[in-house]
Amino acid sequence: MLDKFHLKENEWLRFVFKIRDLWIPTFLRDLEFSESLNNAFSHFLHHKSNLSTTTTPKLRTPLVIEKHASEIYTHNIFLDIQK
Repeated sequence: MLDKFHLKENEWLRFVFKIRDLWIPTFLRDLEFSESLNNAFSHFLHHKSNLSTTTTPKLRTPLVIEKHASEIYTHNIFLDIQK
């Protein structure tokens, strides 16, 4: 992969590879924990639901700032701010 993207001489990648024994176990542990969480919560969710699905709340004004707020805040936080 390093050859394919011409990154063989990239200092940072070479360093990260050199110290891989320090970070790979943590990465794999975190990955395993994430998968465990997904499995633990999967029975609470419908198969077609998606936690990352977002909806845009109904705007009350044509103001750009309201539209921007609706895009950066969660739906519930935006509704609290919109009041």
